[in-house]
Amino acid sequence: MSFIEFGMSFIEFGILFIEFGMSFIEFGMSFIEFGMSFIEFGISFIEFGMSFIEFGIWFLLARPVEKRNPTNIFSAMPHKPIQFR
Repeated sequence: MSFIEFGMSFIEFGILFIEFGMSFIEFGMSFIEFGMSFIEFGISFIEFGMSFIEFGIWFLLARPVEKRNPTNIFSAMPHKPIQFR
């Protein structure tokens, strides 16, 4: 599984948590006093889903280092570094 597929699965998982949290908020809106606890519970699920989305974006932005020279930090760059004399 590549980094992009792994990151997209985290983003989809985070979206599911956000939808789950939104359903708790909608359920809490039907009540007044008792519903505030459901709204807070839904907001916590939304924050949990946002952390999954952030983790998935981190995997989308992560690029594996080239295998030929992993110690050289310039090996992943498409251009040559500037040589100072």
